[in-house]
Amino acid sequence: MSVSDQDADPSHEDDMPSVEVDSSEGMDEVTHSARVGGQVRDSEKQLEPNALAGDLDEAALELMTGSYSEILSPSHLRNDPQPEEGNKPSIQQLTMDGTVLKDGDMIHFIAKNLESKIRLSSPDISEASQCLGPQSDLRGNLSTTPESTLLAHLEREARNIAASVDGLTEHLAVSLHTISAVTAQSLTVYKDSVCKTCDAMDSNIKSMYQLMAKCEELSKSMSPIYKLSEQVKEIKKLLDIIENLS
Repeated sequence: MSVSDQDADPSHEDDMPSVEVDSSEGMDEVTHSARVGGQVRDSEKQLEPNALAGDLDEAALELMTGSYSEILSPSHLRNDPQPEEGNKPSIQQLTMDGTVLKDGDMIHFIAKNLESKIRLSSPDISEASQCLGPQSDLRGNLSTTPESTLLAHLEREARNIAASVDGLTEHLAVSLHTISAVTAQSLTVYKDSVCKTCDAMDSNIKSMYQLMAKCEELSKSMSPIYKLSEQVKEIKKLLDIIENLS
């Protein structure tokens, strides 16, 4: 970056003559810083829909936006488009802050400890976090109260459901025991009925065989009667013959 050499020490006038200030680089730096600032502002506008990213990121972006302009165009390197004579830095002031190189009519300045200066100009995010800390604590306290109430309500409902399930299980167990008892009783009755039916059938079969035996005995005892019936028939025939003869 070129600067003016008008305020130089008289002892250095022979070695370093005064030169004209090249304001084109200053304008380029200002334009570049304005472009970077515009890009940062555009990035901030793109981040507006994503507000859920948190207040901490927004505060950090605001602090960093201000620091970018300080880093890209520091106060001791800025040149206005039309600088005044009294505000132009001298060669001695520039040599105190860095190294000055002369190339023809151009004077180049190299700053010392640029990294440390950038670090000093960077924002402190811890301040934003400290500012937003109480808000996050308040939100945490507000969120824990509904959560605790919701958890208590859920616990109460879970206990009611568990009690209902226990009662239903006990009632189901009693019903199953009753059904099992009724089933056992029905099986016993069925077994008894089958046994009694079998006994009755056995007795009927025995009675039938006894009846058959009695019938055989009766038929045997009726054999003389059959003979008597034949004799009676012969007597009737003889009576008929006698009546015809008379």
